[in-house]
Amino acid sequence: MGVQLVAEVTPRPGDLIRSIQTKGGETLTVGALPYLSERRLVKAADLLGGEVSDWRQKYREGMEFFLGKLAAGFQPGHVNMLMLHATLDGSQPSGSEKTMQFHLDNAYTLSPENLPRAAQYVAMGHIHRPQQAGSAPLAHYPGSVIQLDFGEGGEKKQVNLVEVSPGQPARVIPIPLGSGRELRTIRVPLDQVEARLERESQKKDGALLKVLVEAPLARQLRA
Repeated sequence: MGVQLVAEVTPRPGDLIRSIQTKGGETLTVGALPYLSERRLVKAADLLGGEVSDWRQKYREGMEFFLGKLAAGFQPGHVNMLMLHATLDGSQPSGSEKTMQFHLDNAYTLSPENLPRAAQYVAMGHIHRPQQAGSAPLAHYPGSVIQLDFGEGGEKKQVNLVEVSPGQPARVIPIPLGSGRELRTIRVPLDQVEARLERESQKKDGALLKVLVEAPLARQLRA
């Protein structure tokens, strides 16, 4: 299928840079930085004794080092893009990412200003809600392609078609996705569970349900 994987960061920056010849004769150069654990960039001793602002700065300095190595591999006359698994300031998480809220509010995020300006487009991963994350350079989270858990119920999913030529601004075209089973959460009183589930089954839309049953247990316990 021609798929290339960059699975881990190595001491050789060239391992993170891949060039692909397109059918039109252009060359696409991609600098790919997989998820880099904050614990590899911020020592445990720092976490125990430092302020949140210090953690953030050390994390950003470490990430900027690697991003600079990737940008050094960009070539004139190529389409130069960056693929990055990280969280940018201001990103809006999906309902499935509530456990990430500490990272979003505190230490382990990057500013869009940390992204190398030489990149014509930055394809982001880590946040499941599709959104634009930066403008200079242009950066987008396409989001997850299906609803991954019930926290993403009701979210519309998409992929991004990116049109870009050497030296020209990228154009991003969202393509809505209709595949995957919808995840739906319903709340229903205990005495209405059977009737509600019967109505849901008649929809025949293949949705997976999370049923929250509202039962008057407090009154029963007092009795």
